[in-house]
Amino acid sequence: MIGYADAFVSEDNDHGAFQEYTVVPESATSKLPDTISLEEGVLLPTATASASVALFHCLKQALPKTSHACDDPRDPGLLIWGGSSVVGAMTIQFARAIGLTVYTTASPAHHDYLKSLGASKVFDYRSKTVVSDILDAAQKAGKHIPFVLDAISEIGTFEPCTEVLERSVEGSKTLITTLPWPQDKPQPDGVEVQFLPGFVLWTEEKQLSTWLFHDYLPSVLESRVIVPSPKVQVVEGGLESVQTAMDKLKAGVSCTKLVIKLLP
Repeated sequence: MIGYADAFVSEDNDHGAFQEYTVVPESATSKLPDTISLEEGVLLPTATASASVALFHCLKQALPKTSHACDDPRDPGLLIWGGSSVVGAMTIQFARAIGLTVYTTASPAHHDYLKSLGASKVFDYRSKTVVSDILDAAQKAGKHIPFVLDAISEIGTFEPCTEVLERSVEGSKTLITTLPWPQDKPQPDGVEVQFLPGFVLWTEEKQLSTWLFHDYLPSVLESRVIVPSPKVQVVEGGLESVQTAMDKLKAGVSCTKLVIKLLP
């Protein structure tokens, strides 16, 4: 079983994740297929919840009617800045499952991997022409990009994400950020900026939580329409290794989820 711990909403330490036993909401629990290890499974709750909230709460996309990926890409396009992050890699798969055309950015070493998850085009975020490259690719495909998910959300990513929206399409445009927009930075005109509110799964979107964990995940994980992503790196040593994992994270990891194994 996997579950999405809600201590940061409930403010109850019994609901925290870094302990041997925790209490999680029944609506945010799911059974893992035998083909997926617990080490892989632990990255799923937060990542799949974030992808679901971004697509179905923030962008108001329709829930998929089947557990099969949609092989008929349609308008509109979605840009995910930071596709090799946990939220980015999972949102690529969810977006493909509902038929969105997905563009994303990452280091060149991860381009093939992200395409295997469902991204149509992957761009080097370090390129000086990355915004123009994204827009040119969308134009050639006859697509427009009214939606952007900034899975990194820092100074240096807000700007190109905003520029893609400003140059891509007239009308409604939405930028979803995984960290709050800086208070001292003016928000762009004509772009709706939404901070990704994961907590809504326990408040106003309990039905979405139940659908995700009880109905959708068991079937798409079994069929491998959705796979744990990115790759997992286990940090040995149990709870005493939390600081080691934090040090590794601070030093920098790429296309990798660090996992602490609590039980033998």
